[in-house]
Amino acid sequence: MARPVQPHLSVAPPSTNDLGRAVEISEDLKRLGIDAFLMRLEATNAIIRTRSRGVNVPGFEAVAEQMGHLSRDLSACVAQLRVRIVPWIRAVSAGLSLERELGTLALAAAAAPHAQAMITAVMRPLEAERLSRDDAERARRELAASLDDARDLAATGCVVARTAKLEATYGGALADALAETAAAFTTLADAVDEAVRSIARRLGRTR
Repeated sequence: MARPVQPHLSVAPPSTNDLGRAVEISEDLKRLGIDAFLMRLEATNAIIRTRSRGVNVPGFEAVAEQMGHLSRDLSACVAQLRVRIVPWIRAVSAGLSLERELGTLALAAAAAPHAQAMITAVMRPLEAERLSRDDAERARRELAASLDDARDLAATGCVVARTAKLEATYGGALADALAETAAAFTTLADAVDEAVRSIARRLGRTR
């Protein structure tokens, strides 16, 4: 009697962990987008505050403008990353679907030895598709490469935020208010940095 057909396991298939990582990263990207928007608001409010009170704090204004530019760049980067994550999610989902189909056929083969020839004929092209499928890994690597820009922006944001703390001390009558804004910049910059690091960790995690 022929042996039951077993799926070929020489290549690690996508797992539910991969899909979970993709969902987590998608949530991180949403938070990054929100933080970028809040950065832009804080920067705009800081510039308006200094100009409307007639206080000349050119250093802080320059830092606020930098934070505004950075927030716009970060928003564009997040948009790009959200585009990049879609192929990965699709590839992982397709891989999981294929694995479920192969698993079902393997169970059928074990339960119905008389149908070996028919089941083998169906499984063989599916196994070949799995062995040749590298879409998920390629999409993951492309997403990881795109994350480099976000890393640079996060690092720049941390530097700019800390520079804002220094410049706030020269704010005269607005020093206290600008110090609060600088603290908000720092909180947001740190949150962005941590979110980017979290994405990098998840992308680099192995099964």
